Amino acid sequence: MSAPHLNRLWMNGVRGVRPGRHLFRASMVVAVLSGLLAHVPAASAVGTLASKDIGDASGPLTHVYVGNDLSCQVAHTSDGATFEFAPSSATLGDCGTFLVTGGTLYGPDFAKHDSTGTSFPGGLTPFSDVSQTKALGTGTAANPRKVVTTVDVGTTGLQIQQTDTYVFGNASFKTRIAITNTTGATVSAVLYRAGDCFLAGSDTGRGVFHSSSGSIGCIETVGTRVEELVPATAGSSYLEGTSASVWSAIDAHSAL
Repeated sequence: MSAPHLNRLWMNGVRGVRPGRHLFRASMVVAVLSGLLAHVPAASAVGTLASKDIGDASGPLTHVYVGNDLSCQVAHTSDGATFEFAPSSATLGDCGTFLVTGGTLYGPDFAKHDSTGTSFPGGLTPFSDVSQTKALGTGTAANPRKVVTTVDVGTTGLQIQQTDTYVFGNASFKTRIAITNTTGATVSAVLYRAGDCFLAGSDTGRGVFHSSSGSIGCIETVGTRVEELVPATAGSSYLEGTSASVWSAIDAHSAL
């Protein structure tokens, strides 16, 4: 690349996940972005990859794809067929949910994506897909378009249920994450939500942080288009930087 590629990460630390079910919420506000193409092969443990689309053809988010590996991808009506996360032509993007526990990083199965710019030299174990519902709901505020995706976190006894919802006409969609601990013991873990953004057809831009909401995002070097991760629960932290710095921090299991 000829210039820095800006990435944004929202992280919610989960320390001491006791037996039972625990909820974490994040809202992603998406504007006009595109992507980066690369391919990094890696080991994979997930079966057949699939995704569901909760977007609305009328926009502004014409597509909101949720992979059964907890990856994500978005299309904005202003950008046509160009997607909002790297890679710009791939339905399964460099965006998603990650979890570290027991010294192991778990996350989307990027090795089975059409292409990816992610790199995890320390190793990434893909989530094991359990189920993914159909895209349901009429897209109203009372009945948003919704898909529920469930994965196992390896053999740790942890299970993630992620609910993604979109209200037609909005410029944002919401992600709600529930972690179930079936081990009978307290488990220490760190939960990440990360995405590689490529704003307005350019791989350069500026970082933006709003202390009032805790949101972290990228904004055009010239212009006002923005893509943000907005935490809906307290206690999150963040990292904004190049793609290498973001993926390296996750690879190092850092508390950001």
